[in-house]
Amino acid sequence: MNENIVVYDIETMINLFTVTFYEVLSNKYYQFVIHDLKNESEQLYNYLEELYNNNATLVGFNSYEFDYPVLHYMIDEHIDSADLIYDKAQSVINSMFNGIPSWKAYYKQIDLFKVNHFNNPARSQSLKGLQINMQLEDVKDMPYKHDYF
Repeated sequence: MNENIVVYDIETMINLFTVTFYEVLSNKYYQFVIHDLKNESEQLYNYLEELYNNNATLVGFNSYEFDYPVLHYMIDEHIDSADLIYDKAQSVINSMFNGIPSWKAYYKQIDLFKVNHFNNPARSQSLKGLQINMQLEDVKDMPYKHDYF
């Protein structure tokens, strides 16, 4: 299997956006920050273009309904402001359907939440719940609320 698999996760706070990518084949991590004190949006967009050109498949947890719609919006609008990203993230959270149709998506996607049917009410599970069930040694909550400024 020689696919370009890239695992990713975004975090949104009222004044901070981060996205972390892990390239499976190269075993490398990349992280980008958008904040008033550090804005790596141009580096992020260059990296996303590289992923697109290399036919990357993005893998996430609940990424189809949250992470990717936010990322898609950022790409379409070329957003470089954490507060605009936060506003979009909140609208995605409050919407009934958030997914971007596959024919509109820039990347192939695998959403582990759906692959493992955790979106089924009988099997529903949060990422933190899965971490606890897998008996991971270090499961932590973020020490700040998402709207902490």
